[in-house]
Amino acid sequence: MPEFGKKLGQILLEQGKISAPKLRLALHQQSLHPCPLGELLVSEKTVSHYNIAKALAQQQGLNHAETPDKPSVFPKSAAGFWLKTGLVPWRFTNGHWQIACANVQDFYKNFRELRQICGDFSLVLASPAQIRSQTLQLFSAQLLEQAETGLPSHQSCRSLNLKLPYLIALCCVLAGLMLRSELTAIVSLFHIFLGVALASLSLSTILKITIFIGALGHKSASAAPSNRPQVLPRITILIPLLEEPRILHHLLYHLQRLDYPRTHLEVMLILEDGDVETQTALLATDLPSWCCVITVPKGRVKTKPRALNFAFGFSSGDIIGVLDAEDAPEKDQLLKVANQFAMADPRLVCLQGRLDFYNAHKNWLTRCFALEYAAWFQVILPGLARLGFALPLGGTSMYIRRAALIDLKGWDAFNVTEDADLGLRLSRAGLRCALLDSKTFEEATKTPRTWITQRSRWQKGYIMTYWCHNRSPKRLLADLGIWRWVGVHALFVPAIATFLFAPLFWIFWCVAAGLMARQDLALSHGYSNAIGALFALALLVDGAIGVMAVEKSGHKGLKRWLPLQLVYFAMATLSAYKALYELIVNRFYWAKTAHGDQFSQSWGGLSSPYVASDFCFKRVTKAEDK
Repeated sequence: MPEFGKKLGQILLEQGKISAPKLRLALHQQSLHPCPLGELLVSEKTVSHYNIAKALAQQQGLNHAETPDKPSVFPKSAAGFWLKTGLVPWRFTNGHWQIACANVQDFYKNFRELRQICGDFSLVLASPAQIRSQTLQLFSAQLLEQAETGLPSHQSCRSLNLKLPYLIALCCVLAGLMLRSELTAIVSLFHIFLGVALASLSLSTILKITIFIGALGHKSASAAPSNRPQVLPRITILIPLLEEPRILHHLLYHLQRLDYPRTHLEVMLILEDGDVETQTALLATDLPSWCCVITVPKGRVKTKPRALNFAFGFSSGDIIGVLDAEDAPEKDQLLKVANQFAMADPRLVCLQGRLDFYNAHKNWLTRCFALEYAAWFQVILPGLARLGFALPLGGTSMYIRRAALIDLKGWDAFNVTEDADLGLRLSRAGLRCALLDSKTFEEATKTPRTWITQRSRWQKGYIMTYWCHNRSPKRLLADLGIWRWVGVHALFVPAIATFLFAPLFWIFWCVAAGLMARQDLALSHGYSNAIGALFALALLVDGAIGVMAVEKSGHKGLKRWLPLQLVYFAMATLSAYKALYELIVNRFYWAKTAHGDQFSQSWGGLSSPYVASDFCFKRVTKAEDK
C-alpha cells in the first residue's frame, strides 16, 4: 500500500532500519545543510542505498527493483540516453518493459521519450548502484566504443599520419650514411640542426624572461576564502587505478580528510578489467558509501583518458575532478574549487591545482624533480595564465565544469598526455583555465629508470598533441588568434626540440673544456660568442626562475641543488629519444609509473606516515633540507 502521508524517516523507523536518536541527528544535520534525507543517511552509512530505495518505493506506491534480467534484446536506443536520464531497462516480460530509476522525477521528465522507445512500460525504484550495474551489463560495448571514439577523428591522435616519424627516422639513417662520406656534408647538417636548436632555445628563453618579469611585478592574490559557499555544487572525483593495491589505504585516508559534505561528493575508483591485484585489495577494503568502483572492459588501448571517458558517463557531479592514486590533496581543496567557480565568470571552466611532492627530499632525483615542479606550478603556469596563453593542464588535481567537458566530447582516449591536449582544446573553444590556490602532494619517482619511463610518455604525448593540433595550421590560428597561437608554439616547440637537439649543445661544453677546437665546427668567432651568450642567458634565466620558485613553494632548502638541474635535464634527452622511438613503433602505449614502494601493506586502518599536519604532507627530513 502506498504511504503518501508518511515521511521517509518515519517509514525507515517503522521498518527498523534506523533508530530514533540517529534519525533526530540526521534531521538536525539536514537543517544545517539542506539535502534529501535519503542521500544524507547513505552518505553517513546509516542506511544503505538499497533500503532507501525500498522505503521510497513503499512511500510512493511503486514496485521495488528486484533481480534484473539481462534480456537478449533491449529498447533500441543509444546507451547515452540511459546514462543521461539516470534510467535503465530492468525486465522484459511478454512485451512489457520495467524501467528502473533512483529518482521518480527523472522518470516523468523523460516519459514521452520512454513511450516512443519502449511502448508498454512501468516503473520500478532501484538504488544508484543497481542502476549502474545494470547499465554496465546491458550497454558495456556501446559505452566502451563511446569512450574510445567519442572525440571526433579530426581532433584525436588516433587518426595521426605516421609519415613524419618515418621521415625523421630516414633523416637519422641519412645522417649515419653521411658519416661515411664528405666532412663538408656532415658540418652542413650540423649547422642546420644547430640552427633549429638555437631557435628553439631562443624562443624558450624569451618566453621565460617575459614570464619572470611579469612575476616580479605581480602581487600574489589573496587566497580564496575556504569558508563554505552558500550553494555547493556536486563534485565527482575520478581516480583511475592500475596495479595500485599498495596505496589504497593512503588514498582513502586523504579522501576522507577532504572537508566537503558527503552528500555533495562522489568518488569513482576506476579499474581496468584484468587488474586482479587491485580488485582483490578493493574487495578487502571497506569503502565509504560515497565511493564506487567502475571496471573498464578491455579495448583497443589501455590509457588513462579512456578510463576517464568510460567512468564520466556514470558520474553525476556538476564539477568533475581528477586525482591519481598516490595523491594527497589539501583538505579544503574542494571548498576552494566550489568557491572559485562560484565567483568566476562563465568562461572560466577549468581549475588546475598546484602539484608538489611529499617525498621531495628522498634523494637527488626527487629534489631536482621538486625544483622542476616548483618552477612549473609556481612560476611558469601562472605566467602563461597572465599572458592569456593556453594552459597545458596537469594530469591530476584538475577540476572542470561538467557542461564544458560534455561540449568538448571528453578526453582523447589515444593521447598519452590527455591533460595537455584538453587544455589546448579548451583554449581553442574560447574557454579559460586558471590556477587553483591549493596544493596536491604526489610521490616523485625515485630512480632514473622510472623517471625516464615517465618522462618519455610525457614527451611522446607533447609531440602527439602538438602534431595533432597543427594538422590544420590555419584552423588553429583561426581558433586561437595570433597571440595565443604564438603562445602554443612558444611552449610546445622548445619542450620538444630542446631535448632532442641537446647533444648539439653538449658539443660546446667539449669546446669549453678544450676537448674540441672551435675551428672543427666551422663557426666564426662572433657566432661562437653569440651562442655562448645565449647559453649563459638561458642558464641565468632558469636559475632566477628556480630561485623564485623555491621561495614561493616553501622548498627553500633546495636552492643549493639548482646546479644539479644540468644533470637532471640531461636525462630528459635520453627520454626524448625513447619517446621518438615509441612514437614510431608503439605510439599509443601508456607507460605505467610505479607508485607505492614506500607504503606498507600492513597499515591496518587509515593511518599514514605522510601526514605531519593539516597543511603539510612531508616526511621529517634533514635539517638542511627544510
